[in-house]
Amino acid sequence: MSDRQPITTMDELLDANEAAWVALETFLEGHTEQDLTTAHDAAGWTCKDHLARLVAWERGVLHVLRDGWSQWQGMGISEECFATRKTEGLDGINEELRRLNAERPLGDVLIELQAVHEAMQATIRDLGDEGLRRPVGDFRHDDTDLPVIEWIPGDACDHFDAHRGYIAIILGDA
Repeated sequence: MSDRQPITTMDELLDANEAAWVALETFLEGHTEQDLTTAHDAAGWTCKDHLARLVAWERGVLHVLRDGWSQWQGMGISEECFATRKTEGLDGINEELRRLNAERPLGDVLIELQAVHEAMQATIRDLGDEGLRRPVGDFRHDDTDLPVIEWIPGDACDHFDAHRGYIAIILGDA
């Protein structure tokens, strides 16, 4: 969770996403490909694994909002895997994302991470303040009341900040 003030406008969300993106990008620039692909935590997660996870979760939200897809489709996982979040939390999903991206080159992950970030920013602009106040359920076709503006940060700016911290720990920069 972030200790920042709640985001209430499109401009605030765009600024928060961009600030978190720049902080992540700047942090990553200080490390080699070997650092990002070989250093790992006790569970075996590399920095690249964390970056691929960021891509998948933000891409899932992006496709819900922009394209009307199911979140699991946008993430590139099965509906059954995504459904496990309700009973088992996010660990199973995240392990599946890790497995699916294990052989993927770091460069491909970084290119997609930037592309998804840029597409999310464009989608936020397209939604505008009015669209961002709509409930998530309008896009997911369920009964989720949470306003979109409160949903996006968990898979965008707040997620970037959290995983930048996890990556820093892996790299001994924390």
